[in-house]
Parts: sequence; C-alpha cells; structure tokens
Amino acid sequence: MASLDASFVDGDALLESRELLRPRYRSACPKSIAVSQALRRHLPILQWLPKYTLSTLQSDIIAGVTVGLMVVPQALAYASVAGFRHNLEYGLYAAFVGPFVYIFLGSAKDVTLGPTAIMSLLISNVAGSTLSTDSNIGTAVLLSLMAGILQVLMGFLQLGFIVEFISLPVICGFTSSAAITIALQQLKSLFGLHGIRTEFMEMVEDTFSKLGQTRVWDMVMGFCCIILLVLLQKAKTWYNRPTLLGNVVWLISTARNAVVVILAGTIAYWVVQSGHTTELTLVSKIKPGLPSFGAPVVTWSEFKSLMPSAVSVALIGYLESIAIGKSFARKNGYEVDASQELIAIGSANIFSSFLNAFPTTGSFSRTAVNSQSGVKTTLGGLFTGLLVIIALVSLTSLFEYIPNASLGAVILCAVIQMIEYHIVAHIWHTNKWDLVPFTISFVGCLLYDIQYGITMAVGVSILFILYKTARPDHYRMHYDDNLQDFVPVTNNAAVTETNDVLFIYRLASNAFFQAAGSIKDSVVSLQKSTEFSRLVIDFVNVRCLDYTSCQAIVEVCETMKKRRVHVSICCGTSTVVQMLRSVGVHAEHYNSVQLAVNAARASMVNGYAEMVEPVESPAESPIAGAGGISLDPGINGDTSDAEA
Repeated sequence: MASLDASFVDGDALLESRELLRPRYRSACPKSIAVSQALRRHLPILQWLPKYTLSTLQSDIIAGVTVGLMVVPQALAYASVAGFRHNLEYGLYAAFVGPFVYIFLGSAKDVTLGPTAIMSLLISNVAGSTLSTDSNIGTAVLLSLMAGILQVLMGFLQLGFIVEFISLPVICGFTSSAAITIALQQLKSLFGLHGIRTEFMEMVEDTFSKLGQTRVWDMVMGFCCIILLVLLQKAKTWYNRPTLLGNVVWLISTARNAVVVILAGTIAYWVVQSGHTTELTLVSKIKPGLPSFGAPVVTWSEFKSLMPSAVSVALIGYLESIAIGKSFARKNGYEVDASQELIAIGSANIFSSFLNAFPTTGSFSRTAVNSQSGVKTTLGGLFTGLLVIIALVSLTSLFEYIPNASLGAVILCAVIQMIEYHIVAHIWHTNKWDLVPFTISFVGCLLYDIQYGITMAVGVSILFILYKTARPDHYRMHYDDNLQDFVPVTNNAAVTETNDVLFIYRLASNAFFQAAGSIKDSVVSLQKSTEFSRLVIDFVNVRCLDYTSCQAIVEVCETMKKRRVHVSICCGTSTVVQMLRSVGVHAEHYNSVQLAVNAARASMVNGYAEMVEPVESPAESPIAGAGGISLDPGINGDTSDAEA
C-alpha cells in the first residue's frame, strides 16, 4: 500500500510538474515558429524540397543539362573577356560554384548564376587586361570575396533599395557601352590580330591599323561561326512544331554555342592533324581537374585599393541579377525576395573565392534558356554544375583544339543584342532630360572607366531629383462646372472674377527644406501679379513636411497678413496639421478645398479685419458651420483626428 500510495503521489507530482511546465512550452512556441520562419526565408530550399517529386526532378535534369551545354563554351569565352586568356579554366571554376550555392539560397527558380559579359569586363578593368600572373589572378579572386561579403551584408541589412537610385537610362547607357567594348575586343580574335591595347580609343586605332595583318584562316573560321550561330538561333522560330523533330531543332538551337564550338574544334583538330599547325589560332592549354580549396590572400593595402571596385562589382552584380529574377518571376507567377537574392549572390561569390573563381551574377541568356526548358526548382543548377565539372575533369584535353575565332564569335553574337539603341527614341518621346544621364553613362563607360561613368550618371540623376524636389509643382486651381471639382487652371481655362480675388494655391507633392524658398517666392510673386485678397493653400496632396518648409509657411502667412491677404489652409491629414501647429501657423484649417472656398466667399462681405482677427471659439466663428478649425491649439484644442 505504501508503494501504491507513493506511486499515486509520484503521479500527482508528475501531473503538477507538467502543468507548471506547460506555460513555458507555450512561451517557447512563438520563438520556435519565428526560428522556423527565418530558416525558411533564408534557406528557400526548405520551402520546395518537402514537395519535390520525380516529375519535378525530370524537368530540372533536362533544364540543368541544357544550360550546362550552353555555359561551358560561354565560360571559356567570358574568361577570355575577363583577361584569363592563358588560364581559361578559371571561367569553368566560376561556372559551377554559383549554381551549387544558389540551390540552397536562391529564391528565383529560373535564375542561373555564372560568368557574364558585363561582370567579366568589370574584372578586366580592375585586375588587368591579361591575368597571366599569380598576383593579377589573386586580385580577381579577392575581388570575388570582397564583393560577396558586401552583398551578404547588404542583404541582411535590407539595403537592396540602393540600386533603385540607378535609373533605367543609366543602366541602358552602361550596358550598351559595355557591349560595344566587348564586341570590339573580339575583332582581334576574329581577325587573328595581336598586340591590341585595351583602352577603347587605343583599341579602335590598333584594330584598324593592323587589319593588314589579318590571318585568313581565323577570319574565315570566325565569320563562318557567326553565320552558323545566327542560323541556329533563327532555326527554332522557323521550325516551331510540337514534334520530335521540333524538339531536336529547339535543343540544337538552344545549345548552339556548344554545337558551333564543337564543330569548330573538330575542324581545327583535323587541320592540325593534317600538319597545318599554325594556320588557326587555338586557345592555350587548359589545366585539367578541379580547383584547389583555399582562402584568398589579403593585404591591407590591396584591400583599401580594391574597395571602390568591390562596391561597383557588388552593386552591378546585384542589379543585373535582381532585374533578371524579377522579370522571370513576373512572367512565371512567383515572388522574388530581393534581400535573399543579395545573400544568395554574395554567398556564391564568397564560396567562389575559396575555389579560385572570379565574381559571378545572374545571366540573362542562360536564365531565359533555363525558363524555356521548364525548370521547376533551383536544383537544376546541380546538373549544370555537374556537367561543368565533367568538362573540367575529362574534356580539357579536347578544349586545346578550340579556335579563338569561335569563342570570339560566341561572345560577339551574345553581346551585340545588348546594345539598346532603340531606347533612345523612347526616352526622347518620354522625357528628353533622361537622355543626359544616358549619354553620360554611355560616353563615360565607353571612353573613360565603367565606375566613373556610372558614378557620374547616377550623380546627375540625383541632381535632377534634387532640383525637382527643390522646385515642387504648384497650381492655381479653379472650379470646373463639368467635372464638379477644383482643377488646375490651364491656358484655355476661364478664370472668373471671384477667382481673381480668391486664389487657390495647390502644392502637388511633399515639401522639404530644399523647397522652402521656392514655395515662399512663388506665393509672393503670384500675389504681386494677381493681387488677390484671399488665399487658400491646398495641402491635400501633401503627406509630409519638415521644419524648414513649415517655417516657410509661417513666413508666407506673415507676409500675406502684412499685405492684408487672408490665408486659409486645406490639409488632407492630421499629421500636416500637427506639423503646422508646432511652428505656430495660426491659419484656419479646412478638410476640403470646397469648405475653404465657401468660407472665404461667405466672409468677403464681412471685410478683411474680421477675418484676420483670431476667433474666440469655433462656435462664435462666422465660418464654424462650414468646417473652419483654427490651427491655434489654444482655440480649438486637439485636431489630430481630423482627416479629409
């Protein structure tokens, strides 16, 4: 019995302990939910992996292999653009690391990371046109690490909005100039020229001055590759049928870069085996195998000198990738987390730096192919990366027979589509002032430096924004009988005699310190020219003011009072009312323009003196019934809940 009673006691104690612990479990539950949500957000693979199926795997395999056939020749070509002419394997290193990392961290299923034309050009400008020494290669790898760290920090700090200050004309000017520069660089490969300098004007001079040294075999190979690439690109539109042959044509057209490079390499192999070893310029020997794992070597002086370039690479890389991701997300009906994309791209660049790869970002052409191939998840990058690894381990001996002219043709056909000449006409018809940052970006990036060109163009764009905020739009309003509302006065609108006495001044947007002088000057000059005696300042479109702009309103009211002009204010939100109160604006406040106008018209018969004297209470005000409320807190008390 004693043992039985003890067991009952133990059971009761156990139940009691459970009841005591239950609140702790309840309090810990929200924390576990928050952790789970954070993991799912920062590891998007957790969102789709539990729902993964065999049919999804089949789609990802097809898309991944298709992109892999496309990326191998592009990686070799873009390594040449980046300056790795004697170390083309570094392009393949950059092609497989990014897709592997993006599987776990990427939020856009269609985006595929890897080397791109613009990123390669940036690396060439920073690290040197010919990365043949270990120090120059180390600079490119270190740039990947620094840019990746910056991107990850920007992602966690939610700083992705910074790229929104780079307008579309600036981006188009930059991409067009980069495309022209890269295309011009390929002429030396197409014509078999040597000793071409890298600066744009010097490149133009050297290319045309050495055309007499053109190697005929390289030129014929290059132009044949260009013609074949164009024909294969058009093939899928010429024969677009849902048949087996149509699918084969589509696959060959999509993998046209690999097809052309393989054909060119086969021809070059036959030429070399025939004893003609010097007729074609071939790529240098490519080191087989995977890269060694190790941290980049960093010195303080190199870190300081590379920081501006790392910022440019981080911003441009993110801008290029997020624009692609959002475009395909809208097309395919899913959302992209901009901050998570920064973390994904940055993490890919950090891991790439430990495997001797240069910075990468999202590729538009490969992302388009990935989407068209029916990719379902980011796992498609696994098969893209595996195909690149297979090429590194098993096929590098065959790459030695790839002609430089074929790689030049691949790059030329890819970047020529990036020249956005058509946008000039659109900008001209939309807003001619946008041609200024476009031109600065285009000319600056083409003739000087990409970083300086973009910085100057962004600076000019910001100056335009500041000028517009310093000169906010304002209108004179009048009542339109047809619309039954107050509308801005146009040149053709008739202004009645009453409106000559009563002036309605509408501020079209928020006002800050840089606009204070413009607001005061515009109201004073309008009163001089129109000589109105009653002024309604319409703040319906204003949601925010700062201290300086509020002081400008105080000065306007004082100036109008000296000129015997009565001032009423129409505010759309209580926030603006409180801001004006805080600086001592003692003018009558109305919730709509109609109420302010009715009150002003009704008071015209009472004379100016009654209007400028402060009313004792809303009940005694001659316009209290019309909704008049003084901004003086001593008269009306709190009006924080007054809304339009």
